[in-house]
Amino acid sequence: MAEEKKSVDKFDGFPTVLFYAREMKKLAEEIQSCSKDHRIELGDIEWKAFADSWPNIFIHNSEQIRHSHVLFLASLHNPQTIFEQISVLYHLPKYLCRSLKVLLPYFPTGTMERIQIQGEIATAYSLAQMLSSIPLTRTGPSEIVIFDIHSLQNQFYFSSNIIVRLESTVELLLEELKKPENQNEKYAIAFPDDGAHKRFGHMFDECNYPVVICSKIREGDLRSTAIKE
Repeated sequence: MAEEKKSVDKFDGFPTVLFYAREMKKLAEEIQSCSKDHRIELGDIEWKAFADSWPNIFIHNSEQIRHSHVLFLASLHNPQTIFEQISVLYHLPKYLCRSLKVLLPYFPTGTMERIQIQGEIATAYSLAQMLSSIPLTRTGPSEIVIFDIHSLQNQFYFSSNIIVRLESTVELLLEELKKPENQNEKYAIAFPDDGAHKRFGHMFDECNYPVVICSKIREGDLRSTAIKE
């Protein structure tokens, strides 16, 4: 109960506004519906384009940003929408938001995080640098919450101008597995590769479920998965 009260008090009475990429409207509404003790208001961004296809973006009721904690639910899976979302992120601090937290469910360029052959481009680094250029807010650096960064080393591509917080939904899975109705089910815990097993395997040490480790097979542009052990 004390932890719950502390999480509410940290907002210091300032409102919270949630903006979102156009693809994330449904999820944003679900997040708002879960806000009980501290009501989250949905921001309204008009995503349009000029005749030459360049973004024409307008934030309605932008005065609500001033003195507010701002959340932005991003979706960077499509290169065509990255520029317009980056543009919004660069401007939100200029409207004097108290803090800015970017919620990024998936880091899309995470699989291209290193150069193995001369001439390759590590686009994970490029995207991290763009996000690192988000201006400071009234209370300090913006925070990026990433749920799937693919490789832990990607977090080091971000500069010290931004705070990177890595999260995982594995804890939610563990909670489901511990429920009484799931105790007699025959489950197996499968990891897509050795990296995932090394990163998350220890979290299942107390579970008695069999473990399956897969490996990724690359043949040109084709990708397949095989059971390793």
